[in-house]
Amino acid sequence: MDTLWGQGIDVINPNRQYARLDEQVKLFITHLFSLSNKEALQTSSVLSKSFWLKPVLSKNF
Repeated sequence: MDTLWGQGIDVINPNRQYARLDEQVKLFITHLFSLSNKEALQTSSVLSKSFWLKPVLSKNF
C-alpha cells in the first residue's frame, strides 16, 4: 500500500503545497481511479504470493 500511496503522491506533485487538503485528496483519488484494477492490485502488492492479508481476501484475486 505504501507504494500505491508513494506513486500517487509523485503523480500529484509532492513539491507543491496545496491551499486546501480536499484539493490534494481529489487529485489523489482521481489518480487512483485512473488505474486499472490490475494496476492498483499490483502496485499495492495485493497480487503478491506473500501478501499478508491474502487469506481474508475474496477468492476472486
